[in-house]
Amino acid sequence: MHFQEELPQQRQLLFCIFIENAKEDANVRMHRQWSGAAQAERGS
Repeated sequence: MHFQEELPQQRQLLFCIFIENAKEDANVRMHRQWSGAAQAERGS
């Protein structure tokens, strides 16, 4: 993937958004794992 070098600000903004989304994604996944583990403990 090649980005246009004329738009460094836009590229940086997109990168920041990408990082934030990735962090949020990881948090959601972690939360699901935790709640899933808690439910499994309660179920047994």
